[in-house]
Amino acid sequence: YAFDSPDDIKMEKMIDCKIVEMKPDDFCERPMLPDTFKPTDPTDPYSYVRKGAYQSYGYVEFTKCVTDPALGLGLKFEALPDGWGIEKAPCMRVTVLDCFKEGGVDYPDDLKTLEKVGLNVGIMMGGIKGKTTGTRYNSIHQCFDKIEAKMKADMDVLAVPDSAYNAARERYLLETFTWLIFTAFGYDWKYSIHDFKTDQDLVDHVKQSLDEQINNPNYGIENCIKQSQIGEIPRCCTTWAGSDVGQELYMGHKIFDENNTDKW
Repeated sequence: YAFDSPDDIKMEKMIDCKIVEMKPDDFCERPMLPDTFKPTDPTDPYSYVRKGAYQSYGYVEFTKCVTDPALGLGLKFEALPDGWGIEKAPCMRVTVLDCFKEGGVDYPDDLKTLEKVGLNVGIMMGGIKGKTTGTRYNSIHQCFDKIEAKMKADMDVLAVPDSAYNAARERYLLETFTWLIFTAFGYDWKYSIHDFKTDQDLVDHVKQSLDEQINNPNYGIENCIKQSQIGEIPRCCTTWAGSDVGQELYMGHKIFDENNTDKW
């Protein structure tokens, strides 16, 4: 094995009397990502239309708009760079490390870039949840209006049919869906293994997280992140995409005793 960094993991194996070098992609199963989340060419202003990468482009433009000092929201995080997108999803694997920040040891760079921005966008959008007016609400929706208008204009240049409908649809997805799932992506909000003083503290954290998952299935990623933001340890074991990690998958032969919440 060679292990200089997570991206350099490789294994040499003898196959038919030949040494074959194998890398993570040789063992990797990954979910397919839609083109709408893919990277774009920052030198081509219409690249996102040509590629159908509307949500990655729209999200980048949204982060630029809301962090613009002229808008007056006073946000301190950096916008995503032009051309940003998700090239490919991480390999599917199940590990108890997903209960901790260290679960991101092999997290791709484009998703590492997203997780710091996504969390801040999620907090900002959570602040206007349920509201239909107000200075902050109006400013944020000015950004959505601006992005929708820009998409329609670009689609018109490339003669995309039904440009007004398509631009409105992409704006709706950006406003209601994309920012939310991007908030859930990643490990940055989780506590590190090193935040726990003893091995027993680590075991207790995993157990309490699984208890929460079993006894309160509607708790959800939103509450996990909220706990972290107020300085509480979130009792959550989630994958890179924010979904629950089934305890039967990574606890092996250890079986949860439903009649005794203190026993495995």
